[in-house]
Amino acid sequence: MNAAFSSFTLNLVTRDIRLAEISITGLQLVATLQPSLTSLEASLQHFGLVNPGGSTAYRDVAKTVDGEALRTEVKVFHHDTCGDASGAQYLSDMDMVDVAFKMKTGRLKAVYLSSYVADVLDFINHFQTAKTALIEASSAAASAAKQNVQRVYVQVS
Repeated sequence: MNAAFSSFTLNLVTRDIRLAEISITGLQLVATLQPSLTSLEASLQHFGLVNPGGSTAYRDVAKTVDGEALRTEVKVFHHDTCGDASGAQYLSDMDMVDVAFKMKTGRLKAVYLSSYVADVLDFINHFQTAKTALIEASSAAASAAKQNVQRVYVQVS
């Protein structure tokens, strides 16, 4: 099975600012199923992270400099190190690997922009605030349910 994305861009925005523009180019995925192994390969030609609303000298926060951004290969081998249900061939050859993993990364240029990092952290903090509020509401609801069950138990007894 082969899948390919020529390119796509994801824009993260809030009501107030354009936070980030993430662009990916040349994403390819290949999956191969064989009796002896399953192979998964993925490659990415270009990755870019841009500060679209920034007034800094550096618009590119991170980008691929040259060559492929990423190439990975995972092979899962189907052989008898797993053994059968009776355990007759269990771990018969420990020199055989079950999974092989290769990864090659390209060069990535990243620029630290304090104001950009502060904007991203502020954006993420909104989710933390919502999570905290949800936990508090869930705790209050559980406490109220517990009290109601106790009242019903006392009335029934």
